[in-house]
Amino acid sequence: MYEKDYIMRMIEAFAKMIAAILGHREKGELDKARQLVEEAYDTVLKMNSGEVKGYDEEQWKQFCSKRTPEELEMLADLLKVEGEILIDSGKPEGVCVLLFKALELLKLVEAQSDAFSLTRFDKISQLEQKLSGSKY
Repeated sequence: MYEKDYIMRMIEAFAKMIAAILGHREKGELDKARQLVEEAYDTVLKMNSGEVKGYDEEQWKQFCSKRTPEELEMLADLLKVEGEILIDSGKPEGVCVLLFKALELLKLVEAQSDAFSLTRFDKISQLEQKLSGSKY
């Protein structure tokens, strides 16, 4: 019971953070959006963004195996948004890695899930489209 409450609070906090990030992105306040992305890694997901992004393949697998599907999907959303902010700011270095990791996480969650999610399916499709023939 307590674990479900914790996960729900974490999801709610994350949704608020993503909404704020997207609001700043829409206003063109990309520095503020990037700052909130880093804050989301730290405060909501309790992860070090540099560490997560720097994992080799084996570390990545171990990391993913220790996280809940909810955490993995939130991380995927954050990686996707971070990549999009980099694209918006004209700094495409590393975008492909971020988007690929987001796609990988969403596919992992999809494979583990008992229920189909149209939202997740749309995110996967968008990422696959961005990465196919990617200039990043």
